[in-house]
Amino acid sequence: PIFSPVENGNADAYLMGWARIIHFISAIVFVVGMLIRLYWTVFGNRYTTFDIYKKGYLRVFFETIKFYLFLPNKKPHTIGHNPMAQFAYWVYFGGCSFVVAITGMYMYAEPQQDSLLWGTFGWVGTVFGGSANVRAAHHLAAWLIIVFVVIHIYLAIREEYLVRNGTMSSIFTGWKIDKKKYVTGEDDDKKTK
Repeated sequence: PIFSPVENGNADAYLMGWARIIHFISAIVFVVGMLIRLYWTVFGNRYTTFDIYKKGYLRVFFETIKFYLFLPNKKPHTIGHNPMAQFAYWVYFGGCSFVVAITGMYMYAEPQQDSLLWGTFGWVGTVFGGSANVRAAHHLAAWLIIVFVVIHIYLAIREEYLVRNGTMSSIFTGWKIDKKKYVTGEDDDKKTK
């Protein structure tokens, strides 16, 4: 049977062993990606920041929600992530990613309770109320990330279609089309002599 270990008992000798190895490698890539994005937020350009304290943030946040709900709105154009996207990335996706990462590290270290990894993440079981709750939180947070990805893809494609500024196509082409006034802060219609 493909779900049972063969005589040698090695983890790589059966299907679920391979699934587990792929899961661990994916987890490492996921955490490294989170750390790179965090670095990019702190040291990146003005379009990569989370400016929740910026004047008018909440107004634009609610106007953006109205835009996505097809309600009358006064959503201003944004070049980087709009306030709703910033909030979704940092609070929802970031929070779920953090939960997935720490619960995953706890579960990975749980069989080796004399290891440095367990010494670093052993507290997670106490916070979540035991191993079963850690597993449930890991599973729930992973599904919430999947829901986020589906909604995010829909909203990005919708933005591309309605605003026509190359939001999605820039992923593949490297080019985003925006009026000069949005990029430089100048009025695009005024020609400099």
